Amino acid sequence: MTVYGPLSRTVSDAALFLDATADGGPDGGYLAALGARAAQENVLINLPSVADLAERAAISTRSQQLLTTIATSSSALSARV
Repeated sequence: MTVYGPLSRTVSDAALFLDATADGGPDGGYLAALGARAAQENVLINLPSVADLAERAAISTRSQQLLTTIATSSSALSARV
């Protein structure tokens, strides 16, 4: 497996890791850049063509829940930093 960047559970965790370890980066840090752009970003989820409609609906619902959690966690983390 080839990985470019940190492995993390959330985008916010990856941004915080990069703030602590990377040389350079965006003004204010990666976490600040994430907060500024989070509302502007769209996430594309490529569902397998073998998934039936019920599986696609379940994947879509769970993905929305996870994205909401990421947004909430990012806001809470940004408030603490």
